[in-house]
Amino acid sequence: MVNNPSTHMAAWTRRWTLVACYCITLFAFVVHAQQSTIPSTPSGLLIPPTFKVGDCISGRLDLHKNSIIDLGGAEASRFTVDRNKYNFTLDYGQVDWSHQPNSASFVLTRPPPSSDPKAIAVGTRVSTTRYIRYGKITARFDPAENPGVVATFITFSDMHRMAPITKEFVQDEIDWETVGRNTLLPETNLFTYKALDVERGMHGGPIASPIQGTGAHEYTIDWKSDSVEWSIDGKVVRTQLRNQSFPVNPASLAKDEFWFPDSPSRIQLSVWDGSMTNREWAGGPIQWGSENTIKVPFEWVDIQCYDNHDHPVDRWSADGSGLPTAEAAIVVPPLSGNRRDGQSSTQGQSNSVTKGISGTLSHATIYIGAAILCLWSIGL
Repeated sequence: MVNNPSTHMAAWTRRWTLVACYCITLFAFVVHAQQSTIPSTPSGLLIPPTFKVGDCISGRLDLHKNSIIDLGGAEASRFTVDRNKYNFTLDYGQVDWSHQPNSASFVLTRPPPSSDPKAIAVGTRVSTTRYIRYGKITARFDPAENPGVVATFITFSDMHRMAPITKEFVQDEIDWETVGRNTLLPETNLFTYKALDVERGMHGGPIASPIQGTGAHEYTIDWKSDSVEWSIDGKVVRTQLRNQSFPVNPASLAKDEFWFPDSPSRIQLSVWDGSMTNREWAGGPIQWGSENTIKVPFEWVDIQCYDNHDHPVDRWSADGSGLPTAEAAIVVPPLSGNRRDGQSSTQGQSNSVTKGISGTLSHATIYIGAAILCLWSIGL
């Protein structure tokens, strides 16, 4: 039998070409599996892969009864809400419309008698059904002057991750917080999902000078791609530039990243018991007296959307694509149980991350097994 070097060389080349092809295919499948993991919200709720953040639409949103849909504590149902019919979701708590027909009083409910000294009141939160990524947002509300009560107006994204240093979940977020112990010095804050350490309380605080007069005021967040401005009644009280947004500890953020939110977010309004975080900061515990509820009136929210160049527009896709988004409702299978304010979301967060990792590993295992089988079949 003639030993033909050309034949051996061709066989060797063919064999290792196949090896290279299988290895490349394997790598692609594993990467695909990792990228296909369904993300989850900060409360641990899995986001449906077909869910779209939709369009930001400029205009005034009154908080009248017909514009708010009650989720009954089942957060998963927010993904099926008709945005053309409802402007807001009632995520938890109670709303009273007896104050004015087009405004809503958010209710903070006294906890039942308990031997637990850390028992907290049940708050209320309302979120917009639409998302925004850059725009000017103004909310008019009258914060409660009760020490321990916190009323907030914030942007809050679904983009989040666990900060590896503190093991806390963090998301993109811009805050206005009014604290009942001194409503004349409302506080601003800023978070980013890119943080490796949450650095809680290090990127905000009370405004420099007290506002004039108690009662309702107009609080504004002007969020652009390169800056955030906080205003009260049209007066700017804080400006944060993106290129000057750094962590307090350099290790809290990856190199070349800024402490700045840049992902699509919902607008959230809420009232809650500050005793659940830091009683000294909030002025708690709340002194209830003979009352069982405290009510905070929210009147309206004004939204001015920006395009990708920070120009005001009537409508813009919240994902920044510049393309209009179909608003048809989607069918979503049950993804989460009920969860109301005051209940821990840690378990949900752990479950969602575990499911994502499990899904990634199961896909990767299948592809690795298939690749090994193929390599074995050609005699390698």
